Amino acid sequence: MTAAAIQKSIITIPQLETGISRTEKALIRAERALNMCGYIPVVSSFTGAFRVVAAVIQLLVAALFALLLTLVRCAALSRRCWNISANGLANIFRGAVEKIPLAGNLACYLYDRNGRVQYLSE
Repeated sequence: MTAAAIQKSIITIPQLETGISRTEKALIRAERALNMCGYIPVVSSFTGAFRVVAAVIQLLVAALFALLLTLVRCAALSRRCWNISANGLANIFRGAVEKIPLAGNLACYLYDRNGRVQYLSE
């Protein structure tokens, strides 16, 4: 592999920032759509299960990125990834609660209205 090929394959910090920003925006849109479904008793049983699976992936991937960014001393991006990971953890709990008919729906509604865990870009 030539030096030019290696240089082209390296991801820059601005590229990482763009990727993380796009990921945050996509997660925010997905969460808002799932939140609305989470208020509907029967529908929330399915969205809650989906949210738990998606949140586990979110938690693990974001934590891995945060660790890697910490190792390369990129504190600002690492902090954003830790925040995304924390949101994943909150979504695991929310998905579990969302699956409980009526009481879970009410709890999710109140949680959303009274200060849920937010992304740094919100």
